[in-house]
Amino acid sequence: MLEDIEMFSTRGAIFHWIIFGIVAALGLFFLLTNSFAPSLGTRGEWHLDFLYDAVYAAEIDLLALDQDARDFGQDTALQLAQNGGFRGNSSCGQDQQYQLWNDPNQWCIHNVKEIVTTLYQQHFLPRDFEILFLNNSIAGKSGRKQINASSNYIQMYTYNYDFTVDIGYNFNEYVLLEQEARALVALCRNDDNLSNCLEQKPSSWTLCEPEISSATVAFCVPSPVDAVVNNNPIRYQFALDFS
Repeated sequence: MLEDIEMFSTRGAIFHWIIFGIVAALGLFFLLTNSFAPSLGTRGEWHLDFLYDAVYAAEIDLLALDQDARDFGQDTALQLAQNGGFRGNSSCGQDQQYQLWNDPNQWCIHNVKEIVTTLYQQHFLPRDFEILFLNNSIAGKSGRKQINASSNYIQMYTYNYDFTVDIGYNFNEYVLLEQEARALVALCRNDDNLSNCLEQKPSSWTLCEPEISSATVAFCVPSPVDAVVNNNPIRYQFALDFS
C-alpha cells in the first residue's frame, strides 16, 4: 500500500512539473512575441497621414498652379493688348508710343498665340508645359509630379501636374482685328484725304490722338465682345501705316 502511495506521489510531481513547464513556455512565448512584434501605431494613422501629407498637399499644389496660370494669363492679355500684341517693339517701328502693325512693305504683327505660349513656357520653367487654347480658357500639360510624404511611413503620391483655367478672354480676337486692319489699309492707303477715308473704319475703332498729322495713325479699339479681365476692359492700342 505504501508503495502505491509513493508511486502516485511521484506521478503527481511529474505531472505538476509538466504543467509548470507548459505554463512557463507559454508565458515566455507571449513575452517574446510582445517584445518583438512590430508597432502598428494608432488605427487609421497611415491613412490620415497619407490624405493630409500627400493627397491634400497635391490638391493645394494644383490649386496654386491654377491661380498662378490664371493670373499670368490675364496679366498677359492686358499687357499685350496695350502694346498692340507685341512683347517688345514692332519691327515695323512705332508711332509715338504705339506699335505699328505694318509699314509700306510688310505686315509685322505676329501670331499672338505663339507669343503667349512662349511666355507661359518661360514663366513655368524648369517645368516643360504644352500650352493649349480653348476659347476663353488656357490649358497647360506637363506630365506627372510626385510627392514623397514626410511621415513615419513610406508614402508616395503621383498626380497630373496640369491646369485648365478660364481667363475670360479669347486671343482669337487678334485674328479679327488684323482682318479689319488689313481691309482698312487696303481701302485708304495713299488716299489724298485720309481723314475722310478713315470714317469708314469699324464703328468701334477710335483714334488715340485727336488729329491725323501723318500717314501713320494710332487706333484705340475695345474688345469686339467687350471682354473684361480682372475688372479691366481689354483695350487694344496700335498704329497703322497708310503710306
